[in-house]
Amino acid sequence: MAHILLVEDDDLVANLMTKVLRRTGHELLTARNGEEALKLCRSSAYDLGMVITDIVMPGMSGPEWVEKAGGALADVPITYISGYSDDARAPHGMLVKDAELLTKPFQMDQLLDLVQRRVRR
Repeated sequence: MAHILLVEDDDLVANLMTKVLRRTGHELLTARNGEEALKLCRSSAYDLGMVITDIVMPGMSGPEWVEKAGGALADVPITYISGYSDDARAPHGMLVKDAELLTKPFQMDQLLDLVQRRVRR
Protein backbone atom coordinates (compact mmCIF):
# COMPACT_ATOMS: atom_id res chain seq x y z
CA MET A 1 0.00 0.00 0.00
CA ALA A 2 1.23 3.48 -0.83
CA HIS A 3 2.06 5.82 2.05
CA ILE A 4 0.75 9.32 2.65
CA LEU A 5 3.45 11.78 3.70
CA LEU A 6 2.01 14.34 6.12
CA VAL A 7 4.16 17.41 6.79
CA GLU A 8 2.76 19.67 9.50
CA ASP A 9 4.59 21.70 12.16
CA ASP A 10 1.57 22.22 14.45
CA ASP A 11 1.49 19.24 16.84
CA LEU A 12 -2.26 19.46 17.49
CA VAL A 13 -3.15 19.49 13.79
CA ALA A 14 -0.59 16.80 12.92
CA ASN A 15 -1.74 14.49 15.72
CA LEU A 16 -5.43 14.82 14.80
CA MET A 17 -4.79 14.24 11.10
CA THR A 18 -2.54 11.28 11.87
CA LYS A 19 -5.14 9.69 14.12
CA VAL A 20 -7.95 10.11 11.57
CA LEU A 21 -5.93 8.88 8.60
CA ARG A 22 -4.55 5.85 10.42
CA ARG A 23 -7.97 4.98 11.84
CA THR A 24 -9.30 4.84 8.27
CA GLY A 25 -6.58 2.40 7.23
CA HIS A 26 -4.03 4.66 5.57
CA GLU A 27 -0.29 4.05 5.89
CA LEU A 28 1.23 7.31 7.07
CA LEU A 29 4.64 8.92 7.34
CA THR A 30 4.92 12.16 9.29
CA ALA A 31 7.41 15.00 9.27
CA ARG A 32 7.38 18.19 11.34
CA ASN A 33 9.36 20.29 8.85
CA GLY A 34 10.71 20.45 5.31
CA GLU A 35 14.08 18.87 6.13
CA GLU A 36 12.44 15.77 7.61
CA ALA A 37 10.06 15.60 4.66
CA LEU A 38 12.93 15.70 2.16
CA LYS A 39 14.67 12.80 3.89
CA LEU A 40 11.50 10.71 3.91
CA CYS A 41 10.46 11.37 0.32
CA ARG A 42 13.95 10.68 -1.01
CA SER A 43 14.09 7.33 0.77
CA SER A 44 13.51 4.45 -1.60
CA ALA A 45 12.00 2.49 1.28
CA TYR A 46 8.59 4.14 0.85
CA ASP A 47 6.10 4.18 -1.99
CA LEU A 48 4.45 7.59 -1.73
CA GLY A 49 0.85 7.77 -2.87
CA MET A 50 0.22 11.34 -1.75
CA VAL A 51 1.80 14.30 0.03
CA ILE A 52 -0.12 16.60 2.35
CA THR A 53 2.01 19.53 3.46
CA ASP A 54 1.50 22.76 5.31
CA ILE A 55 2.53 25.78 3.27
CA VAL A 56 3.89 28.05 5.99
CA MET A 57 6.41 26.33 8.27
CA PRO A 58 9.55 27.51 10.06
CA GLY A 59 12.77 27.03 8.12
CA MET A 60 11.50 25.71 4.81
CA SER A 61 8.01 26.20 3.42
CA GLY A 62 5.95 23.43 1.89
CA PRO A 63 6.45 24.69 -1.67
CA GLU A 64 10.22 25.02 -1.05
CA TRP A 65 10.76 21.43 0.10
CA VAL A 66 8.46 20.07 -2.63
CA GLU A 67 10.53 21.93 -5.23
CA LYS A 68 13.78 20.59 -3.73
CA ALA A 69 12.40 17.03 -3.77
CA GLY A 70 11.96 17.33 -7.53
CA GLY A 71 11.83 13.96 -9.26
CA ALA A 72 11.32 12.10 -5.98
CA LEU A 73 7.73 13.37 -6.12
CA ALA A 74 7.08 12.78 -9.82
CA ASP A 75 3.46 11.70 -10.28
CA VAL A 76 2.74 12.00 -6.54
CA PRO A 77 -0.39 14.09 -5.85
CA ILE A 78 0.39 17.12 -3.67
CA THR A 79 -2.12 18.79 -1.36
CA TYR A 80 -1.20 21.96 0.48
CA ILE A 81 -2.89 22.99 3.72
CA SER A 82 -2.86 26.47 5.17
CA GLY A 83 -4.69 28.68 7.60
CA TYR A 84 -3.26 31.83 6.06
CA SER A 85 -4.80 34.18 3.51
CA ASP A 86 -3.54 34.31 -0.08
CA ASP A 87 -1.47 37.40 0.75
CA ALA A 88 0.29 35.68 3.66
CA ARG A 89 0.96 32.53 1.62
CA ALA A 90 2.42 34.40 -1.37
CA PRO A 91 5.99 34.83 -0.01
CA HIS A 92 6.29 31.08 0.50
CA GLY A 93 6.43 30.26 -3.18
CA MET A 94 4.27 28.94 -5.95
CA LEU A 95 2.25 25.81 -5.53
CA VAL A 96 3.06 22.97 -7.91
CA LYS A 97 0.86 22.35 -10.91
CA ASP A 98 -2.20 20.19 -10.18
CA ALA A 99 -1.78 20.64 -6.42
CA GLU A 100 -4.88 21.17 -4.35
CA LEU A 101 -5.31 23.50 -1.39
CA LEU A 102 -7.22 22.62 1.75
CA THR A 103 -7.82 25.69 3.89
CA LYS A 104 -7.66 25.43 7.68
CA PRO A 105 -9.80 24.98 9.60
CA PHE A 106 -11.28 22.04 7.74
CA GLN A 107 -13.50 19.14 8.74
CA MET A 108 -11.95 15.69 8.92
CA ASP A 109 -14.52 14.41 6.40
CA GLN A 110 -13.18 17.01 3.93
CA LEU A 111 -9.69 15.61 4.46
CA LEU A 112 -10.87 12.03 4.00
CA ASP A 113 -12.80 12.91 0.84
CA LEU A 114 -9.72 14.60 -0.59
CA VAL A 115 -7.48 11.64 0.25
CA GLN A 116 -9.95 9.19 -1.25
CA ARG A 117 -9.99 11.21 -4.48
CA ARG A 118 -6.29 11.95 -4.76
CA VAL A 119 -4.20 9.16 -3.26
CA ARG A 120 -2.24 7.16 -5.82
CA ARG A 121 -2.54 3.46 -5.12
